[in-house]
Amino acid sequence: SLHDALPIYKMLFLFVFIFLSCSVKNEQNIKADKFNKRAFHTNYNLKIKKEIVYGGNSIKKENYLIGRVADLTINRHGNIYICDDINMVVKKFSKDGKYLCSFGNGEGKGPGEFLEPRRIQIDENDNLFVLDYKLRRITIFNSGRDIIKIIPIKTTSPASFLISNGKAYVVGFGLYNTPPIQIIDLKNGDLINSFGKRTEIGRAHV
Repeated sequence: SLHDALPIYKMLFLFVFIFLSCSVKNEQNIKADKFNKRAFHTNYNLKIKKEIVYGGNSIKKENYLIGRVADLTINRHGNIYICDDINMVVKKFSKDGKYLCSFGNGEGKGPGEFLEPRRIQIDENDNLFVLDYKLRRITIFNSGRDIIKIIPIKTTSPASFLISNGKAYVVGFGLYNTPPIQIIDLKNGDLINSFGKRTEIGRAHV
């Protein structure tokens, strides 16, 4: 009868439940073992050794004093150029950390002077390009520290730039209806092209 068969069904149900539970748990353990065998979390012991220091703010030698590093770049000889936007100068060091020379005439609006030097670039001829954020211009120095040219930037608040094939690719904030990205001819300072626009909420779109 059905009443007599109920215990059998209960036993059968209990057996199936235990079997499935064990299978699921075993499958989870297999996945866990595979996960633990993967080197997702590995401890490394690193020994960091200081090789060389370029300048600082506690060095007594004036040529080695650096207020704040706004940017730096390296030329083909391994020399390092450090843009100091506190002392308004770009300092050149050898790859061994020896001070070589400085570019710029300090704070001001005259030729070779800066108000906020923010980015620097070096080309294949070791010409130094200094982008001044506040003066909105690029000053070009040759390797002898002479000023080759001063190029005004038409975009408002130029924040960064790249030099390639005689052109400067300048990125700004694009305020007051000026495009945020401009391409400038470094020979004559002419604007070659510009693109991008500023939305109503103030974000620059390309």
